[in-house]
Amino acid sequence: MPPPQRKQIDNMVDSKATSQAAAQAAASRAALNDILLDIQRKHGHRTIHLANALATDGALLPSGVATLDDLLGGGFLRRKLNMLVSQPTSGAMSLVFNLIANAQKRDEVVVFIDMQAALDAPYAGQCGVDLKRLFIVTPETDTQALELVRDLAATNIVSLIILDGLADIRSLRRLRQSIAAFRTTLLLISQRPAEAAQLQLGVSCANWLYQHQHIIGCQIQARLLRHPNQASGSEVTFPLYFASGSD
Repeated sequence: MPPPQRKQIDNMVDSKATSQAAAQAAASRAALNDILLDIQRKHGHRTIHLANALATDGALLPSGVATLDDLLGGGFLRRKLNMLVSQPTSGAMSLVFNLIANAQKRDEVVVFIDMQAALDAPYAGQCGVDLKRLFIVTPETDTQALELVRDLAATNIVSLIILDGLADIRSLRRLRQSIAAFRTTLLLISQRPAEAAQLQLGVSCANWLYQHQHIIGCQIQARLLRHPNQASGSEVTFPLYFASGSD
C-alpha cells in the first residue's frame, strides 16, 4: 500500500489526466460538429444525421393518450400537416402540452411557434413539459413563421413543431409540400379547418370535471374530421386533467 503522500500525488495525476481527456473529448466533439455542419451545408441536411433519428422515424407520433391514439390509428402523422380545430377553453392547449411532454419523454426535439406570444409557460411546466428542452419561437409575420417551419423541418432533427396563432392559413398547401420529405410532425392549432391539412381533429370540452366544487379538468370530445387512412366522423371522449394530463 503506497504511503499517504504518494497516494495523494497519484490522485492528483489521475485527476489531471481525466481533465485533459475530458477537454480533448470536448474539443473533438466540437470539431466533429463543425465538420458535420459543413457536410450538411454542402450536400444537404439529409446526407448525414444521428442514428437515433432513424430509431424514431416511424410514420406516427403518439399523443400519449391511448384513447386518442386509437382514434388516430396510432398517433399524429409525421411528414404531414396535422390540425387541431378548437375554440378557446376547449382543453386543446392542455392536450397539446400533454403531447409535448410525451414526445420529450422519448427524447424528441420539440419547437413551439407562438405567433401571439401567448404561451403559458408555467402552466405548460405543470402539465409535464420540460421547459428547459422546449424551444419557443415568436415570429413577427406569418411569412417568417412558414419559413421557420421549413428550415426547422429540413434539419431532420426537430420531431414536433407546434404552430399556434397563424392568421393566414391559405398558404399552408406549399408548406405541406415542404415538410413531406422530412420526419417532422407539424401540428397547427386553429379555430377553423384548413383544406390543406391532411389530418384534422376537432376538439371540444363536453363536460367540466370537478373536485370539491373546483374545476380540475374536462371531458374532451375529439372528432376525426379528416384523415388519409382513417374513417372521418369517428369520435372519442376521454378525461383530461389540468396540469396532469390524461389518465
